[in-house]
Amino acid sequence: MLKSKFIKFALPLSLGLVLAACNGEDGDNENTSSGNMVIDSIKAASAEKIFYSIPSPIEMATILKASGSSYDNTLPNPVDRKDKYSTVRSRALNLGVYGADLSYAVVYDNTQESMLYLACAKKLADGLGITSAFSEEKVAKMEENMSNRDSMLALISDSYWETDAYLQENERGNVSAYIITGGWIEGIYLGSKIERKLKASGKNKEIAKRIAEQKISLDNLIALLESYASPESFGDLIDDLKALQSIYATIKEIETEVTATSNADGTITIGGGSEFEITDEQLAAIEKKVSEIRNKITQP
Repeated sequence: MLKSKFIKFALPLSLGLVLAACNGEDGDNENTSSGNMVIDSIKAASAEKIFYSIPSPIEMATILKASGSSYDNTLPNPVDRKDKYSTVRSRALNLGVYGADLSYAVVYDNTQESMLYLACAKKLADGLGITSAFSEEKVAKMEENMSNRDSMLALISDSYWETDAYLQENERGNVSAYIITGGWIEGIYLGSKIERKLKASGKNKEIAKRIAEQKISLDNLIALLESYASPESFGDLIDDLKALQSIYATIKEIETEVTATSNADGTITIGGGSEFEITDEQLAAIEKKVSEIRNKITQP
């Protein structure tokens, strides 16, 4: 069995307030408007904190690259599907998916693939009315920096943060939640597929650790989706994630002492918190379920 370490952050108190507010009854009518504003503000803060707790697709792609695995162009979502996503849900979920695929291609310095997935992301963002995040000017800047991996990753990250900010400001947080979910699923999908391919060589260890650590991230992601006043709008998506959660629940978690180490550059490295033990059988079950969810998301 493999062991991995991960700092477990409890869900912020504000999320609990959101859940209570959304599930409770309304108070005085005259206070409803201001109350809703408070709830929306708390929800936005919660979403941001949960967003920070969910590893970005860039992080997963970097781990895949470090494993020594080669780029696999059969794994990302086919680019010819971008024109077939016509609903808000499908566009938002697959904007997250293509964002993860874009990160994967950029980390591996695959310029041609990067250009294709950038076009996919722009197409879906435009379809959602989020034109500023992938404006012609920003796309042109990305194209100019295709040969500079660090600059490209920074630009991608900025675009997705701007997307989230725009959606929150325009009371479309549910769309942002779809994007986050799509990106998280695609990241785990890519990771689990490559982990299986590397298993025989023994180079899969770090990827397996990262997949195990998603136990906490998945709990946070489900809490984010359920924090909305009408969580049923996410329908089968929450059900599918809870099915995946039941698999993750079988992974043994061991609390360890949190440590803090001072580095020569003045930074501090935090270690410990929790250890996860994951078996090959659990990894296979996660890969299967994530693939099922991912296929539902990406099928036009």
